[in-house]
Amino acid sequence: MCGNGSIGIYLLKYGFEKVIFNDVYSEAIENLKFNLEVNEILGNYEIYNKAFEDLEIEKCDLCVIDSYPQADIDEIIKKAEKIADNVLII
Repeated sequence: MCGNGSIGIYLLKYGFEKVIFNDVYSEAIENLKFNLEVNEILGNYEIYNKAFEDLEIEKCDLCVIDSYPQADIDEIIKKAEKIADNVLII
């Protein structure tokens, strides 16, 4: 649920070593790629276009969940809490 990538781009610009972007909507991924280019982000990142529950990530420092208000994110939160040291829900 990275959307246009603004949060991840911010994290890369201000010191995070690596960001994993993911969104189930391919249009969001296209917008993300454009924004990475416009902001000249050449840092260490990965891009995925799949459901969060299907990501194969074992460990991360921070998981930012930015979902729309009506979404049922209980399963996403459970997975995030298993793989991340810190979880931020926006």
